[in-house]
Amino acid sequence: MTVPVAVSSTVKTPGLYLVVDLLGEPANPGSGVLRGLIACPKSAAGNITPDTEVRAVFGPEDVATALGAGTPGHLAAKRLFAAHGLASVDVVAPTAAAGVVATGTQTFTGPATQNSVVRFRVCGRIVDVAWNNGESVAAFHARAVLAINAIGDDLPVTAGGASPNLLYTAKFAGLWGNDVKINASILSGGGGIAVSVNPAALTGGTLEPDFTTALSNVSNKEYRRIVACVSNADAISNSATSNPGRLATHIDGNETGNQAKLQIGVVGCTDTIANVQVGAIAKNNEAFEYVYGQNWEDLPCELAGAEAGDALKFVAIRANYNRINNKLLLKGPRDTVADKLTANETETLLNNGVTPLDIEQLTGEKFLVRPITTHSLNGASPDYRAFDLSDTDGMYSVAADLRTALPVEFANTSITPDLPAGANRLPAGVTERKDVQAFVESRLGLHVNLGVVEGARLDSTIEAGELIVEINSSDASQVDIFIPIAIVKPLAKMGVVAQKLAS
Repeated sequence: MTVPVAVSSTVKTPGLYLVVDLLGEPANPGSGVLRGLIACPKSAAGNITPDTEVRAVFGPEDVATALGAGTPGHLAAKRLFAAHGLASVDVVAPTAAAGVVATGTQTFTGPATQNSVVRFRVCGRIVDVAWNNGESVAAFHARAVLAINAIGDDLPVTAGGASPNLLYTAKFAGLWGNDVKINASILSGGGGIAVSVNPAALTGGTLEPDFTTALSNVSNKEYRRIVACVSNADAISNSATSNPGRLATHIDGNETGNQAKLQIGVVGCTDTIANVQVGAIAKNNEAFEYVYGQNWEDLPCELAGAEAGDALKFVAIRANYNRINNKLLLKGPRDTVADKLTANETETLLNNGVTPLDIEQLTGEKFLVRPITTHSLNGASPDYRAFDLSDTDGMYSVAADLRTALPVEFANTSITPDLPAGANRLPAGVTERKDVQAFVESRLGLHVNLGVVEGARLDSTIEAGELIVEINSSDASQVDIFIPIAIVKPLAKMGVVAQKLAS
């Protein structure tokens, strides 16, 4: 067979060149420290230099300093570090959109004729505020503003406005602010008071940032997970110039060559099922993930941050770790009945490249249904060759190991074709082709022992001569290595048939 090559024989720059083929099966017609990156514009309170600086952070407080407390990037970092407290993370800040800041107004009427409590919800965060008997709207308004802003470090908005209107303002401009869900309800009492205006979310935010320059600043760095803090509007776009599209381009443009970066992009979405599928199908990428919660109160970036943190933690334990049903620390939907995914909705999302999140009806715990890639199509036909993210992470782990081990093992050596049996011993520093193959096979055996690579499939490919190591016919200084391997699959389903026997 013709051996696929990772580098043209005409290339002269020395080094190990890498291509990871995640679509190596026929189309179906029917661990070291892993780093993460958070990309998000900053607020006026952040001190990172937009579109220039790449900053290492060691917890949510560092991200609050860099991007501003309560910004989408800070809230995503809270979720990421809650999942993996020892994560190694950098942040970059694209320049914020030069658009309009999203706002939302709740209007109250009073005065109260009995002691009452009003419950505020902002992105799922709950603030209960007393409205005492006889108090005016103005007195309650002042107390509510203070109470909401008291947890401002955990909110993407600030509260203010003039009585009787309570005004929420997003912390910087852009369409993302329209994803901030708000609600006020009378929890107890209620005599003489009402919420006469009560929008479901902020509105009026306009324009998107451009992540291109910020991403270019990390083109020489590798991150196993890149969290793009984008709006729902950006996530559901099928445009290549959406920010998820730019991230996909960034990942694809850096995944081969002797400086190959093995990276996976993560985007969150809380829009409709129909809309999130549009964004995911447009990416159709085996190194990209769309994380979805139906009408969840969390910001989209919080879903992405929680999933990225879970991945960074468990993939470091075993590259193909089965993370199905892992619990995530998120708020979820306000209506846990209407917004819980049905079986058909879950299946639809999984068939169209979307990672669904769901909620346990009894416990209220939020969980990861199945982490998958956005690769779902081959032209117009379903294509599930790169379905589970554990396949991508497993392949990346093997490739990253060989990327490190091969140059070390064969540093400063010369290469020669295999010598005939009985030939004189090789001089020091000269390696036969078969020695390279033996090392590759031995190294792959380590990944079999780790439960990442399927051992029986590896043995059969070696036996059939399908694992190939050969000296390039046009460049005698180049060794071409072709490694067909299968990754051990996650246990996703069990089928049980229980049949009553006749008496």
